Amino acid sequence: MRNGTAPSPLRTVVDGAAAGLMGTIAMDAVRYAEARRSGSTGSFKDFELARAVRGWDSAPAPGQFGRRLIEGLRQKPLDASKAQPTTAAVHVATGALWGALFGLVAGSLDRGRWAWAVLYGPLVWGANYGVLSALGLYRGVTEEEPSSVAKDIGVHLVYGLSGALAYRLVHRRARSRPTG
Repeated sequence: MRNGTAPSPLRTVVDGAAAGLMGTIAMDAVRYAEARRSGSTGSFKDFELARAVRGWDSAPAPGQFGRRLIEGLRQKPLDASKAQPTTAAVHVATGALWGALFGLVAGSLDRGRWAWAVLYGPLVWGANYGVLSALGLYRGVTEEEPSSVAKDIGVHLVYGLSGALAYRLVHRRARSRPTG
């Protein structure tokens, strides 16, 4: 707190969104390392930007979700050339939006931020999984291999903890700036 006042909700949301982006990059770094161990030869930048997505048939859940959203708003089909940028944009936007929510919650807490941070990633995983399963973009969790579910929860734990740490650093830095 600066001058004995709580940070503004806008400050916590902005800091949280920035932290969510950093958490997304950390999570994707873990996924990228796994892809490399499995034989992928692309760059991290290509991985992060979903450059392997060549059309809607190869677009993962974030791209499919974005496609449904955009097509629903526009009331016309979205060209297959939009699959890659839609996938990348929705993935990054999802991380930032969850981060903004984290910032709003963490910014209103005096204590217990780290307990919330440990729950944050798995909560994001559960909420996303529930929504995407309900939309038919994911199979139900009981239909997945337990090892696949565990990996996905694990990378979301990385997202949550990395995002929480980034929030702490970003938010502390923003609070320490002079107000001029």
